Amino acid sequence: MYVIQPLGQSRTTVSAAMLTASSVPEVAPAAYNAGTTYALDADVSISGAHNSFEVYRSLAPGNTGHTPSSSPTWWRHLGTTYGSFAAGSYGLGDHVIDPVAHLEYESLVAANTAPLTDATKWLSLGPTNRWRALDLNSSTGTTAPSPLSYTITPGRRVDAVGLAAVMADSFTISVKQDGEEVWSYSESMSTRVVRSWRDWLTKGFTFRDTSMVLEMPLVSSAEVTITFYRAGGDVTVGALFINRSVFLGDVETEPTDGADNYSRFARNIEGSATSFIPGRVIPILSATCSAPAERTPEIRALREATKATPAFWAGLSDARNPYFGSVQRVGVWRRFDITPANPNVLTNLDVEEA
Repeated sequence: MYVIQPLGQSRTTVSAAMLTASSVPEVAPAAYNAGTTYALDADVSISGAHNSFEVYRSLAPGNTGHTPSSSPTWWRHLGTTYGSFAAGSYGLGDHVIDPVAHLEYESLVAANTAPLTDATKWLSLGPTNRWRALDLNSSTGTTAPSPLSYTITPGRRVDAVGLAAVMADSFTISVKQDGEEVWSYSESMSTRVVRSWRDWLTKGFTFRDTSMVLEMPLVSSAEVTITFYRAGGDVTVGALFINRSVFLGDVETEPTDGADNYSRFARNIEGSATSFIPGRVIPILSATCSAPAERTPEIRALREATKATPAFWAGLSDARNPYFGSVQRVGVWRRFDITPANPNVLTNLDVEEA
């Protein structure tokens, strides 16, 4: 069992200082001006309804007079964001962001001049789109056009990346030190198995939504860029963890891929079901791990560190294994029993998805 803990503080997998760059826009850049000549990688925005902004990035130097929304050879669409909150009047349904706290709000009334702290006038929608993949309290992911990228400078040695609830065809990881790439990795998320020409011509494409990479080099002052690609439609990243992994030991046979069902249904006096109210299903992983006895202090420390903090848990090291999804969770443990044995220490776990 491998565990990747968050690097951030409070509710994020990385801190704001560690997030060096991202293709997902947060603060809207300056408005596009048809008379301005834009350089390569210059960002512009075009305003829309409810205080929204479509953000574009220049694909070439000397970019003049090419409308971003209709010039894909000159501009790449980075996604949608909203205006930063400022004193003024907002309409019903307008969205604003707090770029310091990385939170998004929706106006509940017309002619809204209230501060964001007024819950009767503003509905908190949680983290901004950029931060949804990095926020431990968010049940939604970051969604943006392909390629979607995050560049993280951890400030310490890391060797693992955990990904969950991903909608992408593939991803790459690039590790740089002092501006020079020292390691790279690429992985397809496809689960399509082709055994014949008939499969090749007719079988649909399916993709994994979770992965883990453990072999990153333990270099100091690393800059890690993770980029997701999708040929059709936007990319979604539900959770992204990066840290040095902790090994709890090998998972013994027959772990349980369980779940708690919070749906409701009623029965009449004859026992027949009369109504069904769909609810969330909470996945639960139950497993027993066996590790050398000398790892006991590290395992006990992990139990304390993750008692109220979601982490990335994976019972297999190979994300391509068909059982990987059954033994992987992003969540918190509700049972963590450590049994000193001979010659190994046993850990009995129940991990509940956050």
